Amino acid sequence: MKNIIYKLCSRFFITSGIISRIEGRITILYPADRQSVIYKTVQELIKMVLLSGVMIMLLVYFSDIEPYVVLIIFATVYFVGNAFLHKQLERLETKLLENMLKFIEAVKFRFQFDGMLEEAILDAIGESDHVMAIHGQLIYDYLRESYMKENCDYQELSPNHFFLTFYSLCESVMKYGDKKDEKGSLFIKNLGYLKEDIHLELLKKKNVDNTFMGLGGICIVPIFCIKPIELWGKSNMPELAESYDGKTGTLITILLTVLSLVIYQLIMSLKYPATSYGQKKKWLLRLMKNKSIKNVITWYMNRNIKRMMKFDKLLKSVGYHYNIDEFCVNRFTSSLITAAITMVLAFTIGFGVISLLFAVAGYVFVYYGQLIMIRLKKQLMMMERESEIIRFQGIILMLMHADRITIDQILLQLERFANSFRQQIEEISDKLSYKGMAVFKEYKDKSDFLPFNRIIDGFIACDDMYIHKAFEDIETDRQYYIEKHKQDNSFYIEQRGAIGKFLSFIPICMVVIVKLIIPFVVEGMNQMSINGMQL
Repeated sequence: MKNIIYKLCSRFFITSGIISRIEGRITILYPADRQSVIYKTVQELIKMVLLSGVMIMLLVYFSDIEPYVVLIIFATVYFVGNAFLHKQLERLETKLLENMLKFIEAVKFRFQFDGMLEEAILDAIGESDHVMAIHGQLIYDYLRESYMKENCDYQELSPNHFFLTFYSLCESVMKYGDKKDEKGSLFIKNLGYLKEDIHLELLKKKNVDNTFMGLGGICIVPIFCIKPIELWGKSNMPELAESYDGKTGTLITILLTVLSLVIYQLIMSLKYPATSYGQKKKWLLRLMKNKSIKNVITWYMNRNIKRMMKFDKLLKSVGYHYNIDEFCVNRFTSSLITAAITMVLAFTIGFGVISLLFAVAGYVFVYYGQLIMIRLKKQLMMMERESEIIRFQGIILMLMHADRITIDQILLQLERFANSFRQQIEEISDKLSYKGMAVFKEYKDKSDFLPFNRIIDGFIACDDMYIHKAFEDIETDRQYYIEKHKQDNSFYIEQRGAIGKFLSFIPICMVVIVKLIIPFVVEGMNQMSINGMQL
């Protein structure tokens, strides 16, 4: 049955993109056989369809089926369904991290006895639950291939950077062997650091969920309340029918819906600031193959070369899934489609020539709105920079004592885990071959983030001493930044939560004021005026 649902949804143009997105993430979170992935994918799709069905029924129950109502239903289902899907996948990842903690503890316990890493991983696989056992077996297989010097790259398959860190730790032990200091095995110590990082991430997820609990619902509820409020108002004061059902009333309903959905999207961005973008849209990829469109975009970019270079850096800094030319095509196309829909809708309502103004407003809203959301994402990601520095410090601690380790190899590992600093790390790696150690001094002058500069200082010191000596203070720095990050993280989550709480109540307040208070007050004053004239 599930295979039939999967095939039908994969071919249907509305659900094919959703299926592709769910399956892509499930394949990484649950790297089992094809049939199991399909089963999980359909399972998540059914949950999403049921939620969408309930929303459609509630919206249709109080409304007449008109073009603008259909648009409201489609937009609401899209935004809420998208957020619901993200939340479900987040839950799967959280559960996976909890299981990973147990897996690491099992590996650590077994490795302490005889230092045999392969046996420790196999024993941990045997003690793990089904999903974690699949991931453990995948890691084991890739480690074996890496040891045999076969072409393999686990990075593309790792669910998150914690799995990649564990893989890198095991890979370094298999290639360079385990090192010991006065406190014991460095591998065991690094596993302890990794457990601490995972625990912090789980605590952070829990705090975020608690802080933002219910805020999305508060934003969406007003959309479902608009029609009931109008029906209640008309039953108590029939004269309000003209105010609610006329052109102005319909326009206000659309604007209130847009306001609710925009704020809902802002709250989701505040809740998940570091979330990566999804897959590329198929229709956009088809457009990019058109030579005429390519020529137009090339001409446009050449005319605005400086601005396009700034945009390109911005897109790379937030990990945007489109390159600059794809972004431009997506931006123009989405804006034109919005303008066309807005104009048709305005004509349907009865605004006539003024519909052109609404079309222009819709175009401008989407054209600049996409860029504003990307800039907002970058600002929110700036708050996550310290957590990335902690990851960098962990990688350096893991590698700096290894025999024959080089700066190039460390940079390659840092590049694997980079997000906010990806562009800087990539440029440093590219220029190191011909600029030498001077490239670190160059980027230190450009950077204004002290923790990143401390790591750059360590690389600069490698020119005069051994790598493990240059970074000997990094363990102390890491403990300081972990404690600082705990406090800052709590503060940033509270700050984002406070903004989210303020924003979430704007739609319901606007609906009550615009749809309930103002119409009753205006109609009441009109009735008093008419009665006064009759007297």
